[in-house]
Amino acid sequence: WLHIPFVTGDSISDLRTMTFDMFERSMEFNLGNILWFKANARQNGFYRVAYSNHTWLALVQVFPRLIMVDDKAGLLDDALVLSRAGLLSYDIVVQLLFHLKNQTHPAVWIAVINQLLSIADVLWDPNDTLCYTSVLEFFESILPEPELLANDGTHLNSLYRTRIYNFAVDISLAVTSPLVDTLLREFNHPHRNGSNDIVDAVDKASVKFGGSQAFNYILQLFQQSTDAIEKRNKLVALSSSTDVQLLQSLLRYSLDTNVIPYQDRFLVVNLVAKNVYGRDLAWNFIKTNWDQFNQPGAPIDIIISVCSHFSTRLKYDEAKSFFCSKPTCG
Repeated sequence: WLHIPFVTGDSISDLRTMTFDMFERSMEFNLGNILWFKANARQNGFYRVAYSNHTWLALVQVFPRLIMVDDKAGLLDDALVLSRAGLLSYDIVVQLLFHLKNQTHPAVWIAVINQLLSIADVLWDPNDTLCYTSVLEFFESILPEPELLANDGTHLNSLYRTRIYNFAVDISLAVTSPLVDTLLREFNHPHRNGSNDIVDAVDKASVKFGGSQAFNYILQLFQQSTDAIEKRNKLVALSSSTDVQLLQSLLRYSLDTNVIPYQDRFLVVNLVAKNVYGRDLAWNFIKTNWDQFNQPGAPIDIIISVCSHFSTRLKYDEAKSFFCSKPTCG
């Protein structure tokens, strides 16, 4: 038996339960004359919930009235997963996402950021960027204002600020977001005395919009650091550039142990591959330097990571042809 908690429009604070026989393909429940209901209330169950379009539209309207933050986060999470599976119209998802701008609780944003980035990642097409840029501009329009990201010193707030600021940098195509502008002003501050929870986002924004000067500065910080976590975060920042020449330089540096240690070589390639502007660069780099990667002890998951960002049949055929021509092809 599966016990499904739910709330309804006539009593949003009254948690009720319906019991589903898991051996049955379907069951019917009479919930009375209600406008809407929200299943898996409080998000206690490890399952997705799909509604009729009528109920989804009703939930869009009442979203701000949902009492529990868990319900808001769960509803957004379910909607994004179902839409990516082709089971829900993106029109409904967009209507739900409009509510994000006024959501101040970290859990709501944290639940959806990775899924939003995945949607944008799939839409990337170097030959036609209109759809990609339109989606990113929409994401930017629903970002919270900087005043909603004040540092209150709590761990959850720090996580929220870190995720939101990094997300803002990832989706920004130009310095149009107030959040990105805040980060760049912090980078240019003579003492760089900002909060530690956003320093990595500051570095990413500086590399993405600051050109070679910022890139070389962060590279210098990477080489000077002796802290493994800090060094990794600097590499993340360096790989955020939209300048193809700088990304190519970073890939070349990964083969020079005087610049980047051997153990970080594979991380660099993986990070560049996550950048839509570096996806093809990383793939071509692996093919050109195959002997450097096809060695005992080299992590095989680097190949999986680089190829996992492909989303066309052409790239699938290209990768299959390349690896099947190598002795290691299984």
